[in-house]
Amino acid sequence: MAKEIVSTLSNTVMLKEQSELIELAAKFRLKGFVSELNQQFTNPLIFNGQSFEERLKKCFEEQEAYSKIAKFNSLCKHSLIRNKIRINQLKPSPSRGLTREHLELLSQTEYIKKCTNVIITGATGTGKTSLAVAAAMEAMSYGYSCRFYRINDLIALIECKDPTSFMRFKDTMRKVSILVIDDYGSVKIDDVVAVRLNEIADIRYYSGPTIITTQLKVSSLKEAIDPSPTRDALADRLFRPNDIEIVDYHFLILSIIKIVILFFNLQLTAFLQKV
Repeated sequence: MAKEIVSTLSNTVMLKEQSELIELAAKFRLKGFVSELNQQFTNPLIFNGQSFEERLKKCFEEQEAYSKIAKFNSLCKHSLIRNKIRINQLKPSPSRGLTREHLELLSQTEYIKKCTNVIITGATGTGKTSLAVAAAMEAMSYGYSCRFYRINDLIALIECKDPTSFMRFKDTMRKVSILVIDDYGSVKIDDVVAVRLNEIADIRYYSGPTIITTQLKVSSLKEAIDPSPTRDALADRLFRPNDIEIVDYHFLILSIIKIVILFFNLQLTAFLQKV
C-alpha cells in the first residue's frame, strides 16, 4: 500500500514530456485544452481508468467550451450593451403583450434565420429595453453578433460620418446578425439621416433582423420619419407585415382613453362656443 501511495504522489509532479505538451498547447492558445491537460496530469488517480481516446476527447470538449465562452464574452464586449439581462430572468406578462410564446421565440434562433424584425412597444418603464437586450444576449450565446444603439446615438453616429467612413460603417452593419434600435420615435429622423438609414435597412433586409423598441403605437411608427421621398422606403424595410409585434396593451388602452377624452373635450368646446 505504501508503494502505491509513493507512486501516486510522484506522478502529481509533471514529467518533462507532459510539461512540453502543455507548453505546446499553450503556444497555440488552446487554453481549454491546457486546463484539461493540467487536470489529467496532476490528478492521475481520477483519469487512470480512462483510455487515451477518452482523455483526448475531454481535452477537445474543454477547449470547445472555453472557445464558446470566449466568443460570447467578445460578442458582448462589441455589442455596446451595458446593462446585461437574460431571457430566463424575465417572466411572461400577458397584460403587457409579453407571452410565454414570445419569450420562447426570442430565446431561440428561428426568427434570426428568417430575418424577422421584432417591434416592442410600450410606455416608459415597461421593460422594452430589457426584453430587447435579453433577446440579443440569448442570440449571442448561440454565436450571433449584435450591435445596440439608442436611436439618438445612431442618428448622431450616422450624421458625423463622411462618405468613406459611412461605407465602412454600413458594411459593419451588414455583417452584424442583430441590430437593436432602442427608443425609436424619441427623436425625428430627417431626410439626410433617413437616406443613410434606408441604405443600412436595405442591405440588412436579408442578412439579419432588427429589434426596435418604441413608445409609439405600431400604426404610428412611420410618423417618426420626416415626410420625404425616402420615408416610405425606410418604413417598408423597418416595419414589415411578418414582424413579431410585442404590444403593451395597458399602454394601448391608455392611448385610446386619451383619444376619447380629447374627442369629448373638443365636442364640449364646440358646444360651449355655440352657446
